[in-house]
Amino acid sequence: MGVFDDPRRIEAQNLAFAAERAEAAGRLDEAAQGFARAAELEEAVACGVPLEMRRTRTTLAVSAAALWVRGARHRDAIRVAGFFLGQLDSLTPEGIQELRRLMERAWSAGDVEAIVQDRRDVGRIRLKLVDGRVRHGLVPAGIARQRQMLVTGLVLRAAEYNEGRPYRTQGAPGSALAHPLEIYEGPAEAASYGLNLIVLPASPQSDLWPDSSEAGTARGAIETFLAWCRTASEAEEPGAMIPPGEADPFLGFEAGRDYATPVLRQIKQLAADGQDVGRVVMETSVPHARAARLALDPVVRTRVDARIASIADYADQRELDVRLVGLVFRKRVPIVRVELLTRAGALPRGHRMDVRIDQRRIRRFDPDWQDHLQDHLRETARITVEYVPGSRGRRLPYLVAYHGLD
Repeated sequence: MGVFDDPRRIEAQNLAFAAERAEAAGRLDEAAQGFARAAELEEAVACGVPLEMRRTRTTLAVSAAALWVRGARHRDAIRVAGFFLGQLDSLTPEGIQELRRLMERAWSAGDVEAIVQDRRDVGRIRLKLVDGRVRHGLVPAGIARQRQMLVTGLVLRAAEYNEGRPYRTQGAPGSALAHPLEIYEGPAEAASYGLNLIVLPASPQSDLWPDSSEAGTARGAIETFLAWCRTASEAEEPGAMIPPGEADPFLGFEAGRDYATPVLRQIKQLAADGQDVGRVVMETSVPHARAARLALDPVVRTRVDARIASIADYADQRELDVRLVGLVFRKRVPIVRVELLTRAGALPRGHRMDVRIDQRRIRRFDPDWQDHLQDHLRETARITVEYVPGSRGRRLPYLVAYHGLD
């Protein structure tokens, strides 16, 4: 029976495949345990390979060290790499370089884990740059640094947006105000060229288990940043503002479009240009949630240009005299049903319509908006509605203010 037919190695491969599926589904603790069990078996097989079987021994040694790294068992990865590097004559030159790289990566990752240990509100953003002028582990410094700064700036902008801060036109994001988040650049992972950013609260005392929409959380900032990138990349038609059936994530920005255009321009710069970078693949992960992957290909730049051009043509506000009929939630989106007391454009008096509620803006207008609307059902009011782009050319009304409710 050959080494690669050893039942322990077959079990290690099965454990590693299962761990990869768990990792993709966001079950990170389960994935780490699976990789660690696979590493233990792979290491046992590697140690039993005769010294003269250099290629086989190298393959298994590198595999064991890499599995320990993926299982977040960095001391074990350093131990295994050091053991085999102590027997250089039993390794190939390529294997020696790879084991040294894995040992260095394990040292760096160990420092990262010391920072994020026991932190529940922590998220990761991995950016893989492929093709163009990018080579395996090598990229022009300006290209990598530009995208690292873009991602960092967009995540901090997302945190400011979640906190309800107005868009600032001067200064870098988070520079003028005490910011609740810190962003670290972690060790690069396997890719043509990869950036690995870790986002966590600036203060461990603020590291409570966060709701995804809670202001000031790493989880909330990453999910908002991902929503911005997704809406820029998934529109199928050049003039479409959002994917069919979804609300525009730029709706809640302070002052309507203040965030939308500059954010979209930065996403355009982040996307691949087809020359310096052929493709950008982004992966985000937060605890207890499925990892999200998104490709920012060169076509995204064309879609962003169309989206920016159409922003000014769609959003507008108007005041309506209405009777409040009901307040409901659909897929966690609050909706107030109103009856028009006067004609509104093509809509006749007496027409009933559903108006979505922009929660971020309405909270700044009235923190107790839900109680006030619920208490005044069947009464009349003057409401301010903002129309924003919807799918298939429709414009969706959103409630941003109301008057006449005592």
